[in-house]
Amino acid sequence: MFIAAAKVGNVKGVRYLLDKCDVEVDGPVSSEKRTALLCSVAHSRVHMVEYLLARGADHKRVDEEGRDALVLAVLAENQSTIKLLVRHRAGLVNNRFLLLER
Repeated sequence: MFIAAAKVGNVKGVRYLLDKCDVEVDGPVSSEKRTALLCSVAHSRVHMVEYLLARGADHKRVDEEGRDALVLAVLAENQSTIKLLVRHRAGLVNNRFLLLER
């Protein structure tokens, strides 16, 4: 339910699950081994991405194919999400790309 809420951008539902049901922000994962943050990035849910980052979601986590949040944002061609992740210093974890973190 947590992952499904993140995929559709249901901030109110995600907030409820985090606050009332003891769900951890990076806890449940999808069938692709994606956290709620990675799912919301892949589905271009910018408000959800912003909310999950504010709640401490780990932007460095990767899915089963080794893609982090910034890679998924680039693949989704979502400029708003890319800018948001760069502002949060979400550097690429793959050595093939330039690291944006200090």
